[in-house]
Amino acid sequence: MNLSELEVIASELIEQEKMLDQIDSELEFVEGEFKQQPKRTGRDKKFYSLIGIEWKDSGELSQRRAALRDDKRKVQQIVDDARERLVKGFSSGELVVPLDPDPVREGEGHLFRYRANASYPKAVQELASLLGMSVPLRIDEVEISPDRIRATELDPYLAKEDVVNAFDKIRKTVALKLRSARRTQF
Repeated sequence: MNLSELEVIASELIEQEKMLDQIDSELEFVEGEFKQQPKRTGRDKKFYSLIGIEWKDSGELSQRRAALRDDKRKVQQIVDDARERLVKGFSSGELVVPLDPDPVREGEGHLFRYRANASYPKAVQELASLLGMSVPLRIDEVEISPDRIRATELDPYLAKEDVVNAFDKIRKTVALKLRSARRTQF
């Protein structure tokens, strides 16, 4: 899997998590309305109409609550699937990180840019989240940012080796998380 594919999956995940938060907020509001709604008589309904407040009977609220719960279940499934695809992608031995092959000497190390000046902010953010880290990620002597990777090694060949080792550690760590998540599901 290519890092650009993971960027697309991470974007989808972030959008669906926002949608899930919105559904949760609306569901919380509807639940509150449902709990506070006393058993009202026809007189109460007329009174609410007279004072210009929308009357919502418990049947409408029940339907809205059921629809929101269904939406939440569907969006949660999409979020879970996207997260699993990210974990599989980052733990795959087939992960392709499209770096320029020749690093640029920068200060006390070497800088690797993504090809075509690409940037992967969402993929790197989700990777950091999976690992419980912050951006930029620091794996030994390698710093992974959305727009570049920096190795502190002065020799370009050893810098490349450090980058490979960092991604091997990432792959193994994410693979362990995937295995432990599967064990807790069963």
